[in-house]
Amino acid sequence: MNQPPVSIMPLAHESLPSMLWRLQREVGIYPQHASGLKTYRSLYDDPDPAALRRTAEALGLPAQVLGQHTLAGRLGETYNQLSWWDFRQPGRWACPACGHQTVWTRLVLVSACTACGILLSSKEESPTRPAPETARRVQRHYLNALVHGRLADDDRIARWWRLLSFHLCTGWPVHPESGLEPMPRGSGLGTNRELGWRNPDWIAEFAVTGWPAVETVRSFRGHIKTVATQMLAPDLAEAEPDVDVVESRKRLHRRIRAWGLAEHHIPDHVLPDGTPFDGCHAEAIGYAISRALRREVVHATTRHRPTKDELLAGRRPLRQTRELAGINQLLACDAAGVEILTRLAARLAQPGRGERIDYRHRRETLATLRTVPSSILKQLSPALRERKVPARVRANPLGRDAAAWIWIQLAGGVLHHSPHHAAARTRLRSFDRTLTPEDRLLLLEYGYEVLGAVADDVTRQHRPAAVGVEREDQADAS
Repeated sequence: MNQPPVSIMPLAHESLPSMLWRLQREVGIYPQHASGLKTYRSLYDDPDPAALRRTAEALGLPAQVLGQHTLAGRLGETYNQLSWWDFRQPGRWACPACGHQTVWTRLVLVSACTACGILLSSKEESPTRPAPETARRVQRHYLNALVHGRLADDDRIARWWRLLSFHLCTGWPVHPESGLEPMPRGSGLGTNRELGWRNPDWIAEFAVTGWPAVETVRSFRGHIKTVATQMLAPDLAEAEPDVDVVESRKRLHRRIRAWGLAEHHIPDHVLPDGTPFDGCHAEAIGYAISRALRREVVHATTRHRPTKDELLAGRRPLRQTRELAGINQLLACDAAGVEILTRLAARLAQPGRGERIDYRHRRETLATLRTVPSSILKQLSPALRERKVPARVRANPLGRDAAAWIWIQLAGGVLHHSPHHAAARTRLRSFDRTLTPEDRLLLLEYGYEVLGAVADDVTRQHRPAAVGVEREDQADAS
């Protein structure tokens, strides 16, 4: 292709793919063949130098000029600080008003056109709706930190990402009155890049309720306490200011002693709605709730309030985040949190029935269960037995996944503390979703058989000799 007869320059902040699409649409110039590219999407982030050079020669422009209209060329070394969750897909979200795509458009937190402030909306009914001022304020703060190389050190942006992750990983609503629905979560490799929360409409709505919560650490934790209360006890009204937390805790301790609840009756994962299969974030939240409940049970039965190190003794630490710190603060220092612990304790104690589960014994017993016999696996449903697993997985993944599932279900533990590999979490989630009710009953029945067999062995080993029957060594000595 010959060089075009007119001078062509990208617009300010325009991305290179947007410039090429504009040339095709308005001028009729098609540099695609000369550049050797089937699509312009590879020119958005950090294009191959050879492809960039061929494109520049076709347009009669220096390659350095075109490089400044790519994300990597504009950010320089700061580009390496971006992670995959910062990006959208390159061929989307052009401004509905001016039609151009800037070098910043593909970033998740950029929900408004940097030129005219119009929301980069995918909603057809309002293609020129201005973005909320809060969303534009988030965007300006984010881009300012990004272009000046301060993104990694910006605590406010870090708290924003944690709050966004907190919402997406748990599916908890951000604010009851905002009407913001939880966005769907992906499952399996590669699906996270296509999550619906990357829609700029949703990000703009999230900014309205989420950005004020990251003004300070105190308001951030207060926001987490609000959503945690909504999830753990949605029917629990906000505690009155004059409620005495100390009296509420004393009442909880009296009930714990009356129920006979002990520390070994508390599973390592306590979450009213959800299991460790839901993801490592839900697992960590359930573990934080369990730790708070164990703290109150030990305090009620021994009059000693255990420290964090004492509660973690013998357990490998899970990740500690400010979300979990906010939940722990709710459960330890708030009347609503004490009420939540009271409800959970009552559920575990089952007052009036006298039934208790010794989770410590179950964890120790099932720690030796590394696989499930083939005689049991053959009885599982065909969909489960024929479930595809990655080729890199070692032999007998079905037996090992079944053993890990039994351990988590009956031992009330978390995968991180189990004898099974934590990398199996994705397979276990798929395994749990594929189980039929009959499969669940079959595996649980086998798990209870293992618990009973071990208990019988322990009983036989510690059974005292019958009265009037001499042992052989005693008979020889006489």
